[in-house]
Amino acid sequence: MMDEPWWEGRVASDVHCTLREKELKLPAFRAHSPLLKSRRFFVDILTLLSSHCQLCPAARHLAVYLLDHFLDRYTIPTSKQLYTVAVSCLLLASKFEDREDHVPKLEQINSTRILSGQNFTLTKKELLNTELLLLEAFSWNLCLPTPAHFLDYYLLASVSQKDHHCHSWPTACPRKTKECLKEYAHYFLEVTLQDHIFYKFQPSVVAAACVGASRICLQLSPYWTRDLQRISNYTLEHLSTCIEILLVAYDNVFKDAVAVKSQALAVVPSTTPPPTQVLFQPPAYPLSLFFFFFFFFFHPPAPGCVPPVPPRAPQRADGHHSRAQALPRHHLRKQLLQREPRIPHRLFRQIGHLRPHREALETHVGRGRGRR
Repeated sequence: MMDEPWWEGRVASDVHCTLREKELKLPAFRAHSPLLKSRRFFVDILTLLSSHCQLCPAARHLAVYLLDHFLDRYTIPTSKQLYTVAVSCLLLASKFEDREDHVPKLEQINSTRILSGQNFTLTKKELLNTELLLLEAFSWNLCLPTPAHFLDYYLLASVSQKDHHCHSWPTACPRKTKECLKEYAHYFLEVTLQDHIFYKFQPSVVAAACVGASRICLQLSPYWTRDLQRISNYTLEHLSTCIEILLVAYDNVFKDAVAVKSQALAVVPSTTPPPTQVLFQPPAYPLSLFFFFFFFFFHPPAPGCVPPVPPRAPQRADGHHSRAQALPRHHLRKQLLQREPRIPHRLFRQIGHLRPHREALETHVGRGRGRR
């Protein structure tokens, strides 16, 4: 086993080139599964299990990739078989990507609240048979690049001494800025698991877009540096569509947060109840929003890196906040993929601190398009 991560070694560029070659051979995701509506639920289960077992992001993303593409090809009739396939995908991914002592044990899986609430338990024989079925379905090839395989390599060039804040002053501490940007990039990386739209892009594009979206949220200028372009071989024009989808998700999750907070304040009684009556109430918001709160409360940004102020959620005529979806709806996603890449006008209207830089960023993208 290597003593250091591959992206910090001498062969980092060679490994990156190999991964870029392999991603070109990945099968297309057709989104034909009848269980596509339940996809996010099982993604949340895999995320919770991988966090409980402290698996690396590459194992988590590979598990979701295996589950998505297996369901895209085959029909699974029963609920227990679907749970078995999901857990087997996580086991295979952890054995391939993570350390041996991090591979989940059967007792550990069955004891979690996710499966203990069901009317069945998974057996060793069922998991082994399902793992063999998965390996045969993927021709015993688990070397499948995901965005998690590229992100840490691109983060090496994510911040430089020449970076400036969008308000024209230099960054106070590049080290702290890089730590904060890394937290944002890994948050965006988890956002990409929540919707299959990101299979429309190559994994390296998604990883680079996570870095680009993080630089925009931290108001770093330029939004895409020469070092990032050199290390990724992508210009801002190549990434603008994927960055737009990520920023829409970022904006809408903040709207969900404001709506949930407003709803919580609306039901608070005049007298403050004991803390124990509140701590164990089930959450009234989706798991994806729970992951957002968990990520930023238990992995706070580095000191000196303050996240942008979120926009306030719109109100309806009855005074209640409208709940935004975690990602654009289907017709918006289709429109985003079909149109020419550009910097979204709507986002600059919603995210106030980005508004003054829309014209400069679109000019930069336009220059790159004119040179082709």
